[in-house]
Amino acid sequence: IDEVRDATAELKLPFTLSVGVAISADSLLELGELAQSSLDMALGRGGDQAVVKAGDRVSFYGGRSNAVEKRTRVRARVVSHALKDLIHESDNVVIMGHQTADMDALGAAVGMLKAVHASNKDGYIVLEAKNPSIENMLEALYQNEKLHRWIVSPEEAQHIMNPRTLIIVVDTHKKVMVAEPKLLEISQRVVMIDHHRRGEDMIEDPLLTYIEPY
Repeated sequence: IDEVRDATAELKLPFTLSVGVAISADSLLELGELAQSSLDMALGRGGDQAVVKAGDRVSFYGGRSNAVEKRTRVRARVVSHALKDLIHESDNVVIMGHQTADMDALGAAVGMLKAVHASNKDGYIVLEAKNPSIENMLEALYQNEKLHRWIVSPEEAQHIMNPRTLIIVVDTHKKVMVAEPKLLEISQRVVMIDHHRRGEDMIEDPLLTYIEPY
Protein backbone atom coordinates (compact mmCIF):
# COMPACT_ATOMS: atom_id res chain seq x y z
CA ILE A 1 0.00 0.00 0.00
CA ASP A 2 2.80 2.41 0.94
CA GLU A 3 4.83 1.49 -2.17
CA VAL A 4 1.91 2.19 -4.52
CA ARG A 5 1.20 5.56 -2.92
CA ASP A 6 4.88 6.62 -2.75
CA ALA A 7 5.64 5.48 -6.31
CA THR A 8 2.86 7.66 -7.74
CA ALA A 9 3.10 10.60 -5.34
CA GLU A 10 4.73 12.83 -7.98
CA LEU A 11 2.05 12.18 -10.59
CA LYS A 12 -0.67 14.66 -11.38
CA LEU A 13 -3.17 12.03 -10.23
CA PRO A 14 -1.52 9.84 -7.54
CA PHE A 15 -2.80 6.32 -6.97
CA THR A 16 -3.72 4.61 -3.71
CA LEU A 17 -4.57 0.98 -3.06
CA SER A 18 -7.56 -0.17 -1.00
CA VAL A 19 -7.96 -3.81 0.05
CA GLY A 20 -10.83 -5.73 1.64
CA VAL A 21 -10.09 -9.12 3.23
CA ALA A 22 -12.34 -11.61 5.04
CA ILE A 23 -11.65 -14.89 6.82
CA SER A 24 -13.55 -17.31 9.08
CA ALA A 25 -16.72 -17.67 7.02
CA ASP A 26 -18.53 -20.94 6.21
CA SER A 27 -18.94 -20.42 2.46
CA LEU A 28 -17.27 -18.68 -0.47
CA LEU A 29 -20.41 -16.58 -0.99
CA GLU A 30 -20.34 -15.33 2.58
CA LEU A 31 -16.58 -14.70 2.32
CA GLY A 32 -17.16 -12.64 -0.81
CA GLU A 33 -19.83 -10.53 0.86
CA LEU A 34 -17.65 -9.93 3.93
CA ALA A 35 -14.64 -9.04 1.77
CA GLN A 36 -16.76 -6.55 -0.21
CA SER A 37 -18.00 -5.09 3.08
CA SER A 38 -14.37 -4.74 4.20
CA LEU A 39 -13.50 -2.95 0.96
CA ASP A 40 -16.51 -0.61 1.33
CA MET A 41 -15.32 0.22 4.84
CA ALA A 42 -11.75 0.89 3.62
CA LEU A 43 -13.06 3.26 0.93
CA GLY A 44 -15.46 4.88 3.40
CA ARG A 45 -12.52 5.65 5.70
CA GLY A 46 -10.68 7.44 2.90
CA GLY A 47 -8.99 4.55 1.08
CA ASP A 48 -5.22 3.91 1.04
CA GLN A 49 -5.63 1.07 3.54
CA ALA A 50 -6.57 -2.57 4.08
CA VAL A 51 -9.50 -3.73 6.23
CA VAL A 52 -9.53 -7.32 7.48
CA LYS A 53 -12.66 -8.95 8.95
CA ALA A 54 -12.14 -12.09 11.02
CA GLY A 55 -15.48 -12.98 12.55
CA ASP A 56 -16.53 -10.06 14.75
CA ARG A 57 -13.03 -8.57 14.78
CA VAL A 58 -12.09 -5.81 12.33
CA SER A 59 -8.45 -4.77 11.83
CA PHE A 60 -7.12 -1.77 9.90
CA TYR A 61 -3.76 -1.38 8.14
CA GLY A 62 -2.34 1.70 6.42
CA GLY A 63 -4.47 4.77 5.82
CA ARG A 64 -1.77 7.46 5.83
CA SER A 65 -3.16 9.71 3.09
CA ASN A 66 -5.91 12.25 3.69
CA ALA A 67 -9.31 11.63 2.16
CA VAL A 68 -10.11 14.03 -0.67
CA GLU A 69 -13.45 15.79 -0.48
CA LYS A 70 -15.37 15.54 -3.76
CA ARG A 71 -18.83 16.51 -4.90
CA THR A 72 -19.74 12.96 -5.84
CA ARG A 73 -22.36 10.42 -4.86
CA VAL A 74 -19.88 7.55 -5.09
CA ARG A 75 -18.39 7.95 -1.62
CA ALA A 76 -21.84 8.49 -0.06
CA ARG A 77 -23.02 5.26 -1.67
CA VAL A 78 -19.95 3.34 -0.51
CA VAL A 79 -20.34 4.66 3.04
CA SER A 80 -24.04 3.80 3.08
CA HIS A 81 -23.33 0.17 2.11
CA ALA A 82 -20.64 -0.13 4.80
CA LEU A 83 -22.93 1.49 7.38
CA LYS A 84 -25.77 -0.89 6.51
CA ASP A 85 -23.47 -3.87 7.08
CA LEU A 86 -22.30 -2.48 10.44
CA ILE A 87 -25.91 -1.97 11.56
CA HIS A 88 -26.81 -5.55 10.64
CA GLU A 89 -23.76 -6.89 12.49
CA SER A 90 -24.64 -5.05 15.74
CA ASP A 91 -26.95 -6.02 18.59
CA ASN A 92 -28.50 -2.55 18.66
CA VAL A 93 -27.66 1.05 17.73
CA VAL A 94 -27.25 4.19 19.83
CA ILE A 95 -27.27 7.56 18.05
CA MET A 96 -26.02 10.77 19.63
CA GLY A 97 -25.11 14.27 18.56
CA HIS A 98 -23.27 16.96 20.48
CA GLN A 99 -24.07 18.43 23.88
CA THR A 100 -26.80 21.10 23.88
CA ALA A 101 -28.29 19.59 20.75
CA ASP A 102 -29.47 21.84 17.93
CA MET A 103 -31.70 21.20 14.89
CA ASP A 104 -28.73 19.82 12.92
CA ALA A 105 -27.90 17.21 15.53
CA LEU A 106 -31.47 16.16 16.33
CA GLY A 107 -32.56 16.13 12.68
CA ALA A 108 -29.58 13.96 11.71
CA ALA A 109 -30.26 11.64 14.65
CA VAL A 110 -33.90 11.15 13.60
CA GLY A 111 -32.78 10.40 10.02
CA MET A 112 -30.33 7.78 11.26
CA LEU A 113 -32.96 6.32 13.61
CA LYS A 114 -35.29 5.70 10.65
CA ALA A 115 -32.42 4.05 8.72
CA VAL A 116 -31.68 1.76 11.68
CA HIS A 117 -35.33 0.78 12.07
CA ALA A 118 -35.53 0.13 8.30
CA SER A 119 -32.76 -2.42 8.89
CA ASN A 120 -34.93 -4.13 11.54
CA LYS A 121 -32.63 -3.18 14.44
CA ASP A 122 -33.45 -1.34 17.65
CA GLY A 123 -32.09 2.19 17.59
CA TYR A 124 -32.08 4.88 20.28
CA ILE A 125 -31.40 8.62 20.26
CA VAL A 126 -29.43 9.85 23.28
CA LEU A 127 -30.52 13.30 24.44
CA GLU A 128 -28.95 14.72 27.58
CA ALA A 129 -31.31 17.67 28.12
CA LYS A 130 -33.93 19.84 26.48
CA ASN A 131 -32.99 23.33 25.34
CA PRO A 132 -34.81 26.21 23.59
CA SER A 133 -33.24 25.59 20.17
CA ILE A 134 -34.94 22.18 19.78
CA GLU A 135 -38.02 22.73 21.94
CA ASN A 136 -40.50 22.89 19.04
CA MET A 137 -38.97 19.90 17.27
CA LEU A 138 -38.98 17.83 20.46
CA GLU A 139 -42.62 18.68 21.04
CA ALA A 140 -43.46 17.33 17.59
CA LEU A 141 -41.38 14.20 18.19
CA TYR A 142 -43.01 13.50 21.54
CA GLN A 143 -46.42 13.60 19.85
CA ASN A 144 -45.30 10.79 17.53
CA GLU A 145 -45.75 7.44 19.28
CA LYS A 146 -43.37 5.68 16.87
CA LEU A 147 -40.52 8.13 17.56
CA HIS A 148 -40.56 9.45 21.11
CA ARG A 149 -40.24 6.00 22.73
CA TRP A 150 -36.77 5.69 21.17
CA ILE A 151 -35.43 8.89 22.77
CA VAL A 152 -33.45 8.01 25.90
CA SER A 153 -31.29 9.75 28.49
CA PRO A 154 -27.53 9.05 28.78
CA GLU A 155 -28.22 7.00 31.92
CA GLU A 156 -30.82 4.86 30.15
CA ALA A 157 -28.45 4.38 27.20
CA GLN A 158 -25.78 2.89 29.46
CA HIS A 159 -28.21 0.12 30.50
CA ILE A 160 -29.22 -0.53 26.87
CA MET A 161 -25.69 -0.82 25.50
CA ASN A 162 -23.16 -3.67 25.34
CA PRO A 163 -19.79 -4.12 23.55
CA ARG A 164 -21.65 -5.10 20.34
CA THR A 165 -23.70 -1.90 20.27
CA LEU A 166 -23.01 0.38 17.30
CA ILE A 167 -22.65 4.06 18.22
CA ILE A 168 -23.46 6.55 15.45
CA VAL A 169 -22.21 10.05 16.24
CA VAL A 170 -23.78 12.83 14.16
CA ASP A 171 -23.02 16.55 13.75
CA THR A 172 -19.72 16.34 15.64
CA HIS A 173 -16.53 14.31 15.59
CA LYS A 174 -14.99 15.56 18.84
CA LYS A 175 -14.98 13.19 21.79
CA VAL A 176 -15.47 15.91 24.42
CA MET A 177 -18.51 17.32 22.61
CA VAL A 178 -20.70 14.21 22.28
CA ALA A 179 -23.87 14.02 24.34
CA GLU A 180 -22.34 11.42 26.69
CA PRO A 181 -18.60 10.61 26.32
CA LYS A 182 -18.94 7.67 28.75
CA LEU A 183 -20.86 5.71 26.11
CA LEU A 184 -17.70 5.59 23.97
CA GLU A 185 -16.11 3.50 26.72
CA ILE A 186 -18.83 0.83 26.61
CA SER A 187 -18.48 0.10 22.90
CA GLN A 188 -15.64 0.85 20.49
CA ARG A 189 -17.89 0.26 17.48
CA VAL A 190 -18.27 3.90 16.41
CA VAL A 191 -19.40 5.58 13.19
CA MET A 192 -18.96 9.35 12.70
CA ILE A 193 -21.10 11.44 10.32
CA ASP A 194 -20.37 15.16 10.35
CA HIS A 195 -20.17 18.31 8.22
CA HIS A 196 -17.65 20.26 10.31
CA ARG A 197 -14.00 20.45 9.28
CA ARG A 198 -11.74 18.05 11.15
CA GLY A 199 -10.40 19.43 14.39
CA GLU A 200 -8.43 18.18 17.35
CA ASP A 201 -9.72 15.62 19.87
CA MET A 202 -11.37 13.54 17.17
CA ILE A 203 -12.90 10.26 18.34
CA GLU A 204 -10.16 7.64 18.10
CA ASP A 205 -10.22 4.79 15.59
CA PRO A 206 -13.86 4.85 14.39
CA LEU A 207 -15.02 1.95 12.24
CA LEU A 208 -16.38 4.37 9.65
CA THR A 209 -15.99 8.11 9.09
CA TYR A 210 -18.02 10.32 6.78
CA ILE A 211 -16.99 13.96 7.20
CA GLU A 212 -17.98 16.22 4.31
CA PRO A 213 -17.75 19.97 5.13
CA TYR A 214 -19.54 21.01 1.91
